Amino acid sequence: SILKKYSKPKKVVDFEITGETATRVLKTEPSIESVGAELQGNQVTLDLIVLASGFVSDISVVKCEKEALKEKAINFTKGLVFNKISGDIRQHGRIKMLFVVDQDEN
Repeated sequence: SILKKYSKPKKVVDFEITGETATRVLKTEPSIESVGAELQGNQVTLDLIVLASGFVSDISVVKCEKEALKEKAINFTKGLVFNKISGDIRQHGRIKMLFVVDQDEN
């Protein structure tokens, strides 16, 4: 139906988190605005630190296939919030992102 087609949010980024932070529970995933067709299918890899509070800090770019995606990737990563843990712990992680836009499957 038309309503179903327009009510389903489009997924803009597929991502995978590895490293120490992979054991944490992701509580909040920020929304991200869609990227132009010329940027779809490109990857960005970032290193990050997740604090005990669950917030991300110390983001650094490892690999960025399209310069135009760097800021989007960093802003998306800043918006990730993980579960809180006790202690003054800083966990290292790496996030690999693939910018995509879901196509309706017919």
